[in-house]
Amino acid sequence: AAVYSLARQSTHPLSNAIARNFQSIEPMETEGFVEIPGRGIFGKVQNRSCKMGSVEYITGTAGNSHKYASNVYLSIDEKIKGYFTIQNQYREGFDSLMQELTGHFDIYLLSGDNDSEREKLSHYFEPSKMYFNQKAQEKMDFIRNLQQKGKNVLMTGDGLNDAGAFLQSEVALSIADDIYHFSPAGDAIVEASKLGQLYRFILFARQSLSIVRISFAISFMYNLVGLSYALSGEL
Repeated sequence: AAVYSLARQSTHPLSNAIARNFQSIEPMETEGFVEIPGRGIFGKVQNRSCKMGSVEYITGTAGNSHKYASNVYLSIDEKIKGYFTIQNQYREGFDSLMQELTGHFDIYLLSGDNDSEREKLSHYFEPSKMYFNQKAQEKMDFIRNLQQKGKNVLMTGDGLNDAGAFLQSEVALSIADDIYHFSPAGDAIVEASKLGQLYRFILFARQSLSIVRISFAISFMYNLVGLSYALSGEL
């Protein structure tokens, strides 16, 4: 009950997965909830100190990554209780989206999680373009480095750990499973189920920009011809 009461306060995907698993349990009163981007969450549940998050956040030491899953560690009253092992599931349309984006853009993966998914993700990303265990500042610095090389950056993300990178990027798209949940401030919010259409959104934006430019060109020519007639006195 304490785990559910704490996890339901967070918008992190792993917290959401744990909360969904225990949603039949009656929640308890929670006070002083704090979420530390890229590390974990803390709160007092009926005056018991509860922490959930990475192994470093809970134990203070680095741990071994599970090969095919992410681990969420738990401590209650400063006593380590163990961890939840959660296998990752990619969002709907992810396969087709990556096929569309690859070849048109330089794509990088910046993840605050461990590298348990490296093998699976290597089918979509170049090994040299995958970065794991990234803190919020490291993501921000990475994007700044790309910009210094003349790149324009579009960043997508779904957690507080992405907030700094969002501010640094030229375009920030926040991915939300629930549009009423808090999400990092971005230029737009994309419902998670529509993520597979991201490439279409980019094409639409480019086409819209082309239409604006063509409209300006037509307007310029129209006014140039009209003004020429007006100045000649032949109208």
